[in-house]
Amino acid sequence: MRAFAHAGSLAADQQAQTLISALKLPLREYMQAARGVLSDPFGWQVTKTQVLLELKAIGSTETVTLNWLDNESYQLRIGDLPILETVSPLIEALNDLHQQYAGQDPVKYQLIEQQILTEAQYIYPFFDKVITDPKFWVKIVGSHLFGDEVAAKSATSGRC
Repeated sequence: MRAFAHAGSLAADQQAQTLISALKLPLREYMQAARGVLSDPFGWQVTKTQVLLELKAIGSTETVTLNWLDNESYQLRIGDLPILETVSPLIEALNDLHQQYAGQDPVKYQLIEQQILTEAQYIYPFFDKVITDPKFWVKIVGSHLFGDEVAAKSATSGRC
């Protein structure tokens, strides 16, 4: 429990291992340590996302404090959080990606999909704060991975 509560002080691979080990804790102890992980301003966001998703999966209705990427603290009711696979901007991005690349370039499709899913781990549960145009998200991820140039959207052409 102590290692889990202080997971933010560990390297990323050790945090991942600690998360797996923490699943064996009694729920009360897991929840106590999870609160520390979620509120830690120095913790890795991917670890926090995994904790939130685990609490969601077990049906927790607790309210927790999440210190997110913007260094703000948010009160979240676990029961109100979306399941990652149902988040609208993510679904839209993956559908757009599938339409663009699945049949034409399966390698590019797979690489972009993996990057989008990785980024989703960082921005959960606040997709609406980050992704306003899922199609542009796919485009910008692809350009980043493959060196294509993409012009930023201006105020006159719409939001990113």
